[in-house]
Amino acid sequence: MSVSKWRIAWLIGKWVPVKFPIDERPHAYVALLEYARPGEPLVLRMEAIASLLSCIDDWDFDATQFKPYLQLSIERITEMLGSVSQAELRMRMVNYLSAIVSRMQREIAPFAESIVRLIPLLWQSAAGENLYQTAVLSLVTKLVVALGVHSAALQPFVTPLVQHSTDLDDPAHVYLIVDGIELWLALIRNAPTIDPNLMGLLRHIPRLLQSSTETLKSVLKVIEGYALLCGTDMMRSYGPALIGALHELVADTNMHVRAIAAGYTTLNVIVQCVQAELVGPALVESNIMWTPFTRIVDKKEAAMVLIHHAGFLSRIAVHYPQLFIDFLAAQEAQLTGTFAEHWVEIYDDIGQVAQRRLHALGLAVAIATTNDGLLKMLPLMVPIWNDVLSNTGDSQLYFSDRDDDDDDEFNDIVVPESERRRKLLSNDPAHKYDMKKAFSQSMSECERLNGAERFHAIIAQVSAEDLEDLKSQLS
Repeated sequence: MSVSKWRIAWLIGKWVPVKFPIDERPHAYVALLEYARPGEPLVLRMEAIASLLSCIDDWDFDATQFKPYLQLSIERITEMLGSVSQAELRMRMVNYLSAIVSRMQREIAPFAESIVRLIPLLWQSAAGENLYQTAVLSLVTKLVVALGVHSAALQPFVTPLVQHSTDLDDPAHVYLIVDGIELWLALIRNAPTIDPNLMGLLRHIPRLLQSSTETLKSVLKVIEGYALLCGTDMMRSYGPALIGALHELVADTNMHVRAIAAGYTTLNVIVQCVQAELVGPALVESNIMWTPFTRIVDKKEAAMVLIHHAGFLSRIAVHYPQLFIDFLAAQEAQLTGTFAEHWVEIYDDIGQVAQRRLHALGLAVAIATTNDGLLKMLPLMVPIWNDVLSNTGDSQLYFSDRDDDDDDEFNDIVVPESERRRKLLSNDPAHKYDMKKAFSQSMSECERLNGAERFHAIIAQVSAEDLEDLKSQLS
C-alpha cells in the first residue's frame, strides 16, 4: 500500500507542471498533505512534500486557492524537520519552507510565528554546515520580505545571524556573506524603525567595502538604506568611518567605472538625507572633495568617470553651498580656474536630464563668489543655463519616481524603503527647484558680492545673443 501511495505522490509531482487542471489542484493538496502526515513511512512523506513543492513552484499556482492548506503545509514540514537528523534532508525541508513563504508573501503573516520559532533550532542544528546555514538565511530573508513593515519585530532576533554571516574574521563568512548581506538589506528596506543592535552592524561596513566586488553593490545599498531610514543617527555614530571608506572606493583608479558610480550614488544619498552640520566635518576630515576636484583638473580619466566626479561636487554645491564655496576658496587660483573650465566642459557629456539640471545648479552656486577663476567661466555657463531652461522647463515640471541610475530589481517591489526613496526623489533639487529662480538668485548674489561695476564688467564678457536669451527666459 505504501508503494502505491508513493507512486501517486510521485505522479502528482510530475503531472502538475504538465496539465493538471487548476480547479482540481485542491484535491492534490489534500492527498499530498495526507500522505505527509506523521505515521506514514518517511520516504512517502518526503515524496509527498516534494510533490507539494512542485505544485507551489508551478507557473499556474494560485496563492488564494492554496491559502486554506497553508497552515497544514507548514505543520507537515515542521513535523518532517523533527523526524530527520541528516543535514541534507533538513536543508531540503528548509528550502521547501522558503518556497512556500516566497509564493505566499503577505498571506504568510498569520503563520509567521510558527516559522520564527523554528529559526533558532535550525540555525543551531546547521552549525558547521555552511550550505545548510545559507538555506536558513535565505528562509529568514524571504520571511522578512513577506512580512514587510511587520518584520521590525524580528530585528533583535535576526541581527545575530547577519553579524555572524558578515564577520570577516570568521572563516564561515566565505560561504555566508552574500546571503547574510541580502538578509541585512531586506531588514533595512522593510524597517519602519531600527534596533540599536542592527545599527551596530554598521561598524562592519568599511571592511566589507574593501573585501569583495561581488557584494559591493549590496553593501552600498545597505548604506543607502540606513541613510534613508536614520541618516542622522548613522552619521553621528559612524560618519567619519563610512565617508572615509567611500572615499577610498571612489578614489581607487583600479575600480571599474560602475563601482565608482555606485559609490558616488551612495554618497549622493547621504548628502541628500543628512544636514551639512553632520556630514560636513566627515567630508572635510576625509578630504573627499579633493579627489573629484583634482581628477577634473587633470582630466585624464574617461568622460564617463569625470561625469560622476562632477556630479558629486555639483551635489555638494547644491546641498552644502557654503562648504563648497569654502573648499574652492581654499584652493590655488590657477587650480580653481582650470577646474572651472573643465567642470563646465563636462556638461556636454552628461546624458541624463536630472544630472544636467544638477550640473547647471552647481555652476550657479559657484558664481556666488569673487573668485576670478570661476567668474571668467560665466560666458560658458550662460549657454548651459539657457539649454537647461529651454529643454527641461523652467520650474518643477521634470520629475521621475525612480532614480535614473538605479536598475535594482527592488524598485519593482513595494517596501517601506520605496516610499522613502520616492520622497527623496521628490525633494531632489534636480527635480524640484525652480530653475529660473535659482539662476536669478545666483546672478543677484554674484552682483552683491562683486559690486555693480565689476559684475557688469563680467557680464559684458557674455555674448550678446546668449545674454539676451538668458534675460528672455528669466523674465
